[in-house]
Amino acid sequence: MKVSRGPWRAAAAVAALLTAAWCVGAAWWVKSDYLARTNALIASERLQAETRARDLAGSIRRNLHFISGVPEVMAHTSEVRNALARLAHAPGLAAGTQAERSQRWSADPRLRELSSQLASTRNHLDVDILYVADAAGDVIAASDTTRAGPSIATQIGEREYFRAAREGRRSLQYAVGKATGIPGLFFASPVVIDGHFAGAVVVKVHMANLSFLLDQSDAFLSDANGIIIMAHDKRIEMMALPGAGIADVSAAAKEERYRRQNFAPLPLEPWPYPGAAPQPQGLITLAGSSIPSVLAVQRLDDYGLQINVNQSIPAIAAAKSDSIWFTVLLATLGGLLIWICSALTAYVLSLGKSRARLWRKAHFDVLTGLPNRELFRQQFAAAMAQARQTGRPMALMIGDVDRFKAVNDTHGHGIGDELLRSTGERLMGSVGTAGTVARLGGDEFAVVLPDIDDATDALAIAQRIITAVGAPIALGGAALRPTMSLGIALYPEDSADAGGLMRKADDAMYVAKRQGGNQAARSTPAKAMRHAA
Repeated sequence: MKVSRGPWRAAAAVAALLTAAWCVGAAWWVKSDYLARTNALIASERLQAETRARDLAGSIRRNLHFISGVPEVMAHTSEVRNALARLAHAPGLAAGTQAERSQRWSADPRLRELSSQLASTRNHLDVDILYVADAAGDVIAASDTTRAGPSIATQIGEREYFRAAREGRRSLQYAVGKATGIPGLFFASPVVIDGHFAGAVVVKVHMANLSFLLDQSDAFLSDANGIIIMAHDKRIEMMALPGAGIADVSAAAKEERYRRQNFAPLPLEPWPYPGAAPQPQGLITLAGSSIPSVLAVQRLDDYGLQINVNQSIPAIAAAKSDSIWFTVLLATLGGLLIWICSALTAYVLSLGKSRARLWRKAHFDVLTGLPNRELFRQQFAAAMAQARQTGRPMALMIGDVDRFKAVNDTHGHGIGDELLRSTGERLMGSVGTAGTVARLGGDEFAVVLPDIDDATDALAIAQRIITAVGAPIALGGAALRPTMSLGIALYPEDSADAGGLMRKADDAMYVAKRQGGNQAARSTPAKAMRHAA
């Protein structure tokens, strides 16, 4: 008996149509869900980036405002004005070649005294170079003529900041030093005597000494020509922003300001999303990174600078990968029900992993991997609750690395970060399972010991910590012997509430520091407990 093939063909056609419709619907749903989540995340991250950019701009503006006030104040001092007036009324003093003027001015007692006063001012105000130039642009006195800096009779008349001062305007300019070869920001204020331009006072701050402003952010600072003059990522310094005005600057002007004529373009591209529109908006990749990010810009028009904050969003790359995989998975279902369940399970798991990553990012310190201040607050509250319930004493220790700023200043922030990582590892090794360790911020750490017998137990663990932290360590070629000051507070002996215990431990830490560091102490004099490693 022959079997009719018509119904089978119809069923196959219907199945094919349903399968095609399912694939199109599944792809549309996954893309819509991905876009909704990523666009919400982008909006949140962009808001954070804009907030960080405003905060950075405010911090930089305050620092630059302070520095720009230095030449303004110096321009009105009698010493500067008298020196410039004396040169203006004594043509013979300013005559001769540059070498002759340099020799004459260097030997002049009044100008030497002015240089000494400039050096004193520089030291008190923590700037790098401070000097005075006459109306012709010749440096007549400088804060430091014995080290790298502008020598007496150096000509700065062609510098933009000096030309602005000659026009009666205060100015700021990024440039590479003529004498030092060191890049920095130059601040100049004109000196006007009896209505005539007599010269200018100039302050220079090296860019390296301003880098702390960007240490905690993936940000960079560009000048009026669109050249990146300072960046958290040093690889992109001296690159040009897209559409930068440097293209309109003459070769001579480039050489005069930057001591170079060629600037690589900043590798900033739209983030490539494989697939048809619609796509997530406003995502970029920077410096060859595969992680998408958003860029927030804050202009400092009064200083001709621009803050750029690059906010990386690694969760989007993971979500992108998940969405592509999920679409392919649904489109290739061999059995509708089995594959739908498998795909939804994988999708839910990916969401769980994203939440777990976000939770860890919010509760753990990125540098050391230790619990951060927020997670420490929760753990500390739980330990206090347990201590109240059991009636057992507990201890809180707060400590920081002695002279950590000196390590940063001497060896750089990279070595400082490595020292913090090493300190966290040594704290964990010393405390072990007896308690929890957290990084509160900067070089400050906290230890909670939830179940001890008495102060002797706390002191023993403090001794282990001080000994472990104080062991010599080699980081990046630098041999260091770090030390730590610890403050100890006991519950309920020192305080019965969390805030009081924190204050006691913090006070105790400063007691240890005042006694020379490298020791543990309690803040109550009657209960003094110290140990130096």
